[in-house]
Amino acid sequence: AVASLAARTAVEPLLLLGERYGVDLLLAALLLAWAPAARSWLARGRTFAAAAALLVPLAVATPVLTPPLGDEPYHILLLDSLVGDRDLEVSNNYDLERIPAQAIYRRWEGTFVHSPALAVLLAPAYALAGRPGAAGLLALAGATLLALAARRMAGLGVGGRATAAVSAAMLLSYPLLTFSSQLWVEVPGALLAMAALAWGTGNRPRPLAASLAAVVATLLKPRLALVTIPVAAAAWGV
Repeated sequence: AVASLAARTAVEPLLLLGERYGVDLLLAALLLAWAPAARSWLARGRTFAAAAALLVPLAVATPVLTPPLGDEPYHILLLDSLVGDRDLEVSNNYDLERIPAQAIYRRWEGTFVHSPALAVLLAPAYALAGRPGAAGLLALAGATLLALAARRMAGLGVGGRATAAVSAAMLLSYPLLTFSSQLWVEVPGALLAMAALAWGTGNRPRPLAASLAAVVATLLKPRLALVTIPVAAAAWGV
């Protein structure tokens, strides 16, 4: 009887329902599964696990659901050149059928519109799994960033409950939740700035590590030098 009923059920309306609401239902299922586990992890100080469990699935799914946004077309152009040709000469790597937005960069051929540092950092993940792999790596960077921020709060004497609440708020906020799934410099830049702060301050500063974080951050985005180099200089006692 069940088989007979299923055979008579109209398939097309169900397909349309899945196409329209499938992503929303999957997101709701992810959040329902994640929320109780994240509450437990955050209460026990396992900030990285709580963040990675949410950010990585979202980051890996985003390239499948949305086209490249903002500066992503250019970073993908650099990644295709670096991974495919082992160089940064992008003139033969345009894929205008797949990413029409890359056309605007032809006028600047021969120079870098954005720093290639992000492409260098993401190249191994991109070589393994394309754009989803690179986005997944950025999500792990976002989870690490949040974990370092939580450790910093604990080091400053913030209580466990307050640290967990602030971490949850930061995790679900627009900058971290959104930028961790986009091939942009903001998340790795913020991570390097936080790492420079962690290594450059405290009872036992690590000036060499802080300086390395400042240099890589500056290569990613020159304006990050404004927040990372003073920290590195302070670590050296300058």
